[in-house]
Amino acid sequence: MNIKVREQGHWAGVAFQVTINGTKFPKERGVWYQPVAETDEEKKAKAIQMAKAEYQGKYVSRTGLIYESEEEYLKVYDKEWA
Repeated sequence: MNIKVREQGHWAGVAFQVTINGTKFPKERGVWYQPVAETDEEKKAKAIQMAKAEYQGKYVSRTGLIYESEEEYLKVYDKEWA
């Protein structure tokens, strides 16, 4: 698996785009991962973990939680907000 990480510093910390085997994650144009962690290295590791999950076809929520599918995410989301 060929992984490349692009970092973008800004006022709120560091954001990441991860390329796995030539495919950029997150896939949406102009979107960056902004994981929450203590250090930039931990944030980078979380961004790579999130990209690997998306690469495997899993669903990653805005908060960085990984679900098997979007339906599973919506089921949990609907239950919490109902």
